[in-house]
Amino acid sequence: MKHLAWGMIFGLVLWISTPLTAWGFQKGEVVPDIQARNIDGNVFRLYEQQGDAFLLNLGASWCPGCVGQSKQINKIHEFLNGNNITYVEVFHQDSEAAIRKALAASSPKLNPQAILDDGKVRKSYNVFAIPRLLILNRNFQVVYDGGPLAAREIIKYLETAKGEMPGT
Repeated sequence: MKHLAWGMIFGLVLWISTPLTAWGFQKGEVVPDIQARNIDGNVFRLYEQQGDAFLLNLGASWCPGCVGQSKQINKIHEFLNGNNITYVEVFHQDSEAAIRKALAASSPKLNPQAILDDGKVRKSYNVFAIPRLLILNRNFQVVYDGGPLAAREIIKYLETAKGEMPGT
């Protein structure tokens, strides 16, 4: 019984001390396609989207950290709109009504692809903590995968993503 208790403690310490990136994607890795319903009821597929870079914000309307990350993204709305960047918000464990309310409250008004995750994105993207931000180049390769970023840091990663040539 003593060994079981120590094993559980060791496992918990290992789990807590493992960085988020250990469950995420490595730089240059191609992310899995997302096929899910958007808030308008239409099927959304990530691989069908076009852009010079992609910003994926994985979170929930009820998560304070996620709301804070969305505020940082709102600060760069002109940069997103002016640079052919596709912005996708993936909402976990959220209702359509809550998502619509959160999007209506954002100022200035961003128009992300708002996706309802039925658990498939969470599973295929190994989402264990939110908010989680992914910045991808036009080939859906990871430039950044991790926790929240300030607006100026998001722009730096997006500029890197836009500057990467296909196949790199």
